[in-house]
Amino acid sequence: MSSTPSTIRKATPFDATGPRAQIGVIGPQGRLEAVVFVLIAQFWYSSEYHLEELLVYVDPECRKSRHAIACVGWMKSLADELKIPLLTGIISKERTAAKIRLYDRMLPRIGAFYFYPQTDMELVKPESVMGQPPKRLKVA
Repeated sequence: MSSTPSTIRKATPFDATGPRAQIGVIGPQGRLEAVVFVLIAQFWYSSEYHLEELLVYVDPECRKSRHAIACVGWMKSLADELKIPLLTGIISKERTAAKIRLYDRMLPRIGAFYFYPQTDMELVKPESVMGQPPKRLKVA
């Protein structure tokens, strides 16, 4: 399928000439507690659209709140409303295992990310990934 405006309109449940990105914000005016940035995108090899998460951030002071759950829930509801799949993930060096466990509770897993070389960090693989108690791995 070509990406002409007429074929995009037929193939998508949204107005392809209108906004193709949204930013969700949590917090009172003047204080950003959490933010989500998503856009409607396509992979280079496909004419199918998906909702792609570019950023989910929760302020460190608010990480014991339910803001991260609200952010993922908002992305899921937006994908449902648009009738396109959501693509989101975790690329992080801090509290990675906890983030993976949260996403595992809310979303189906479809793959993994890898980063090379990385020698200055300690990784923790969560139980939900390995099927056994968390294990510390020193990256050499």
